[in-house]
Amino acid sequence: MCAEITNITDIRRQNAEHIQTPDHPQAVLDTNMVMDSYGGPALLLDENFHILRHNDNADIICHALADHHPVLFSHLTRSLNTRTISTFKCTIEDQNPGATPSQRHFEMTVFPTQYGTNPPAQNVNGGTTRGQHMLVLGRETTLEQSITTALVTSRQMFKDLVTCSHDFAWETDQNGHFNYISPQGALGYTAHDLNKKSAEDLFLADTDNTQNPFPFITRRPIDTVQYQLRRSDGSRAYVHLSAIPITGADGQWQGARGVCRDISQQRERDAALQRVRHREHVLARIVTAMRETPQPEDMFAQAAEALLESIPAADHCYILMRQPKGLRHNDTLLLAHIGPTDDPDLTASLKNIVCEAWRQNPLDMAQLTSTSLLPNNDINEQERSCLSGFCLYQNEFNGAVLLVRNSTANSALVHQDGHWAVDEERLMTGVAGHLAIAIDQYQSHEELHRLAHTDELTALMNRRAFTAEMIRRLSPSQRNGRPGALLYIDLDNFKAVNDQKGHGCGDDVLRRLGELLNSRTRTSDLAARLGGDEFALWMDDIDAEGAREKALQLLSFKEDLRAYSGDTNPPLSLSVGICMTDPHRRQNLSQLLEAADNALYDVKKRGKGALTIIDTASATDRSNHHVE
Repeated sequence: MCAEITNITDIRRQNAEHIQTPDHPQAVLDTNMVMDSYGGPALLLDENFHILRHNDNADIICHALADHHPVLFSHLTRSLNTRTISTFKCTIEDQNPGATPSQRHFEMTVFPTQYGTNPPAQNVNGGTTRGQHMLVLGRETTLEQSITTALVTSRQMFKDLVTCSHDFAWETDQNGHFNYISPQGALGYTAHDLNKKSAEDLFLADTDNTQNPFPFITRRPIDTVQYQLRRSDGSRAYVHLSAIPITGADGQWQGARGVCRDISQQRERDAALQRVRHREHVLARIVTAMRETPQPEDMFAQAAEALLESIPAADHCYILMRQPKGLRHNDTLLLAHIGPTDDPDLTASLKNIVCEAWRQNPLDMAQLTSTSLLPNNDINEQERSCLSGFCLYQNEFNGAVLLVRNSTANSALVHQDGHWAVDEERLMTGVAGHLAIAIDQYQSHEELHRLAHTDELTALMNRRAFTAEMIRRLSPSQRNGRPGALLYIDLDNFKAVNDQKGHGCGDDVLRRLGELLNSRTRTSDLAARLGGDEFALWMDDIDAEGAREKALQLLSFKEDLRAYSGDTNPPLSLSVGICMTDPHRRQNLSQLLEAADNALYDVKKRGKGALTIIDTASATDRSNHHVE
């Protein structure tokens, strides 16, 4: 027998060597030597599970036996009854005094010693005992278990991150076939569609990738390189791709893995914005003479005034803008009017003229001007005469400039047949061409302003625009000595709507809430979407009671919004945190937002679907009013 026992394998071997045989009728296992040599927990039990002897490392096992640990007793009983070696795993609570309670894991092995031990084991009374005993050896696996658990947790974390990401992760084999795709799929394909599919099939036939070699079987790292791939419907997709090669333990290349980000929409947005900026720049050079004033409205007014002065026979000049694709009366916007008086009926008649001309497809007209007669409200005057010039830009009519004569009877400046002079029509044509550029520039400016200041989904102010306007209103020069209120609004249980009804329904909820805030607030109020399902409403000149009434009105919106969320559980509702301002104290937006957010936090903490009012003077001690 070996002088030292270092592992359970040695015990198994020696136990087999010392089982009774005809040649060794008295062979027994030297348990004392085993316990002295074994580095882990070791103890000897009799057939009644009494501990006959144990080493120092077996204290925790002894405590577990004293507590009748079910796993230990189950396997000890089975080993005793079957007289076979039993190996099993168990977890034991470490209850050492002064130590933090924790779980320790062991791999246990039970050796039945049917013919006793050598030397004879002593019982607790100091006497010797022979009979059916069990040698129990353990190996602690706590560290291995912790490492395994950490690896599983880490793997699950990265799997969740890949699942949640808009980017799609992939892995290919040596042949360039996908053997992994993110669960959400990519480019319109499902993960099942791409499984085992050749990555080369994703490339368009007309794509030149000579400068960017095929990335899905790369043998070197690739960092954020742009590629053009084929969507499931055959359309083109632009992606940013990063990849690294995969090598085995022997250093041999085995494939590649990486991530792709679809940047098609980003490219489209950037291209659209670039086109608008380029067009604005070009238009700015063309209409330099017409934009000597900083405000576009003043520019159109000066253009109308200059045109009216250049045609003395005209009494009025109107510049109208056609809303994109608009053909109705309400789609026409008055940009400028120069004349002796404002006549709403005349303005309406002029709008009807240009709308009717647009409906009749004026691109087929031989000229870009027309004349027409308008009824005159003054019974002593003849019919009015109108000269219209249509503003054509890139084969689209975006506006019109109109000259009106009140009377043709007593004017020496009017053409002898009562019509507008050819030179006047030519001038109108030239002015209309320049105004077409100016109107397009104006529309581009307004669109850029809208993109920069408006939330695309709800048509409310975005965070940047709201912050800028709030800073202006909170400045000392804008104060009027009256209080104001900042309402911080949050949709309760909105995530449940997205999860159960889909993000399309969630967008409908946000869009509807934006419509309600737009339609049921004062013109002086500021309503904004700060991000996600968080909204803000600033109200000037309002006291706490007025703010409370407004918040109660907002809370009533939940009935309207639930029509979109259906029977989602928990139901959709609103929570409102209100911060009242002190007109006699200097306050900044950060303080107000923090106080309103604290108020909203109190609502959430108390059960949602309610409002809490807090003023900045008491924000530090959290005194507030909670209303269900």
